[in-house]
Amino acid sequence: MTEDEGTTRTSLNGIAAFTLTRRETGKVIFRDSVSNLTAYGTTSATYPSTVARRDANIRLMKALAAQIANRIAITSDGWAN
Repeated sequence: MTEDEGTTRTSLNGIAAFTLTRRETGKVIFRDSVSNLTAYGTTSATYPSTVARRDANIRLMKALAAQIANRIAITSDGWAN
């Protein structure tokens, strides 16, 4: 957190671990994790800070989901048979 003229900057760090399992056999075919970081500003006002935190969480989850989708697409040649 950093403070600048009444506004505090807060960072959110997210990590998502995921495993792909072949449905027919139950065998793990791919396992990995992704991470990302986002930040938001807070003030002494409760409502704007709550909205900023919620929006930052949404941004973080969307970024992690996109990274997972990209990782699966990029690596699927090696395990998608």
